[in-house]
Amino acid sequence: MLTVQETEQYVKEKIGETTNPHLIWEIFKEFGEISIEQEDDVELLFQCGMDNGEFYMDFVRQFTVYDEDDYSHMEQLHCKLVYDAVPILEGLETIVWYFDTEGEIIEYFHQIEKLEEFKRPIELTPIRIHIYQEEV
Repeated sequence: MLTVQETEQYVKEKIGETTNPHLIWEIFKEFGEISIEQEDDVELLFQCGMDNGEFYMDFVRQFTVYDEDDYSHMEQLHCKLVYDAVPILEGLETIVWYFDTEGEIIEYFHQIEKLEEFKRPIELTPIRIHIYQEEV
């Protein structure tokens, strides 16, 4: 079982040097189903839109971190794919959360895969991929 502190390195190793968005999505889906030590529930986020003149598609897993039994803070692990702002991506923007109290994770993945905000950029090659974890 992974700890929150191990997740960033785990995802970076799994993704390696690939720039294939389909493969990155499959790796993220597998990661979304892995048990994390001291995790109360699984919280996932799909978000996309424009930022500083570039389009981004971001797969996020959020963790609640505890200091022994007391709440400490939250962290998010991002798999952020950055694209040139091409016309096919114009106007795409969304934020879709998943909490495991809301249903099956596979249904969430299917919901995301039906979105135009997912279907259009997933077919393109990103110019950069950022995998990072931050406290929020």
